[in-house]
Amino acid sequence: MELRNGVRKMRFGSSQSPDTIKAMPLEMFLDYQGVRLNGACAAGKSISFNFVMTDTNESYVVGVENSALHYSKGKTSDKADASVTTTRTDLNEVMMGNTSMEKLVMAGKAKISGMWCLLHQKQRCRPL
Repeated sequence: MELRNGVRKMRFGSSQSPDTIKAMPLEMFLDYQGVRLNGACAAGKSISFNFVMTDTNESYVVGVENSALHYSKGKTSDKADASVTTTRTDLNEVMMGNTSMEKLVMAGKAKISGMWCLLHQKQRCRPL
């Protein structure tokens, strides 16, 4: 059958199901993004930003240096290039693809301060 009809594509469950995303600690999400980071695209770039979740009282300083993503929980940096403030609930919606950070900012549900253009440029270096 495979020779006549080709290999049949099988459907696999998505790791981005709503239940998975809601249950995933933010550290695990950041680790996942670090694994998916396109190191060649991030080469020679350096960016840092604060990530603050107002509903869970969590804060992170996240950076990309030497083609690697790193973060520290419970910290923010005065030297960060930008700061993103939102709720974990709204971030989950972004992670599930139901909305974008830009839409949250326009709706007043998220705030980005500092050199936000660096965060926007980062999107061009999405994971493979």
